[in-house]
Order: sequence, then structure tokens, then C-alpha cells
Amino acid sequence: MGMTTFFREMLRRLLPLGLGLTVACSASTDTDGTVLLTQDVEGIVGWNNVRASEQDADPITTNPAHSGKYALRVGPGLEYGLTFKQLLGNLTQKRPVALALSYWCLASEEDTKATVVLALERPSTGKLMVHHATPLKEFVKTTGVWTLVTERVQVPAEVEFSDQLTLYPWRGASATATYFDDLEIRALYE
Repeated sequence: MGMTTFFREMLRRLLPLGLGLTVACSASTDTDGTVLLTQDVEGIVGWNNVRASEQDADPITTNPAHSGKYALRVGPGLEYGLTFKQLLGNLTQKRPVALALSYWCLASEEDTKATVVLALERPSTGKLMVHHATPLKEFVKTTGVWTLVTERVQVPAEVEFSDQLTLYPWRGASATATYFDDLEIRALYE
């Protein structure tokens, strides 16, 4: 068998395997979602303290943190945490049907009203296409312990790539400090 025939035969046998692996990877990505944002607070690129003049305290803390050295904090004198803003089209080129939001939180009170707000807003009109904020009391069963929060947020069909995705922690009238770490947003396509 000549060298050319050998390579043709190898390609003939391996090509279907390679295509099968490619399809399997694509299917896995659509099911699990594409990561749009992952933030452990160590890398603050993309975050902006847009409400700094309204607050008395620093929204980044070193004690406690779920992973690494830093966490975000809200509480008395600190209504909002750092804010992430980005156009949806800069994060994904495929329109998601939902967003999977996950983060770790540590609350100091059982009836905490703190939350993480996820919004999609039309910059040209200011219209909120999505405004999602579930109070942490729905998830936190034990105070003083890091709790994983996971939520699925539906994306309306009229959302456009030019709409702005915003994510930030909000105190929501909680009387004590609440901490957030390891935030993630995934785009879900199915």
C-alpha cells in the first residue's frame, strides 16, 4: 500500500469518528449552556461600581469569601454591589431561550431580602425586557453558611442582541450584610 493510499484509508476511517465527536461536543454545549459570565470576584474586569457616590462602604470584601480571597457584599450603607453590564450580542452570537444563573451567597439573617438582580434592558428605550430578582430567603435555609443558588430565567423572544445584560447584588432592605461569590451566567439554547 502506497503512502497516499494509506492516508486516504486513514481519513476514510477516522473522518466519521471526528464528525461524531464534533456533533457530541456541540450537543453537550447546547444542553449545558454556553458560559457568558463567570466571576469569582478575583478578576473584577467588566464590573463597575456605578452607584459608588450613593454608598458608604466598599462592596468588595476579603472576609468571608467562598473561593479565593474576595467576595461581593451588600448591607446597611451598601445598597448595591458591583454591577456587570454588557450587550447580549457581545456575549453570545446565538439567541438564548433562557439564562441559567448560579452563585454562592452567605446571609446573616433568616428573612433576608437581599438578591442578585439579572436584567435585560433595551438601551434605546430603557425598556426592561427581563427583570429577575428572587429574594434569597427562598433559597437560604441556614444563616452563616455558604448556599448555592441556581435559577433559570426565561428570555422573551423579542430580546435582541443589542439589549444590555446587567447583573448586580442588591440589599433589598436586609438589616445585615449578605455576601456573594462565584457568580455565573450560562446561555441556554433549548
